[in-house]
Amino acid sequence: MRYYHKLYGNLTHVAAINQFTSVKRASPMVVSKGKDGKLERHFLSQENMQNNLKAVYFCRIFMSIVAGVVSGILGLTNIPGFIIYFLFMGLTSGGLVLKSFGSPAAYFHSWNKITFDGCTAGLTCYVLFWTLFYDIVHIYG
Repeated sequence: MRYYHKLYGNLTHVAAINQFTSVKRASPMVVSKGKDGKLERHFLSQENMQNNLKAVYFCRIFMSIVAGVVSGILGLTNIPGFIIYFLFMGLTSGGLVLKSFGSPAAYFHSWNKITFDGCTAGLTCYVLFWTLFYDIVHIYG
């Protein structure tokens, strides 16, 4: 049995999950085949997983604010403004995959956590800062 508690930046390594193992929910233990064909048990730390999700949520909110400020200052309206938001969210997802050293399965249960988690809260922050900076620069400026 191995325990993983290594901290890399903001992401904490929670377990090495084999590609043949599908984890549907947060479970305390995952069983996978090792390189030698034997079954190995990996314990998932719930605290580490919560820390990772907090880091993803923080990155999404921060990048949403940055995208809103950029869109507001550039004076984008309608569809081009939302294209900027989805472009920034795509870049954020790519950055999070790079931050997890190309193997997000070692840090999260699924790809959905790294690609979609926090997008709706990020959208509201984006619209808030987009309209705020658009008003400051183009209407009142």
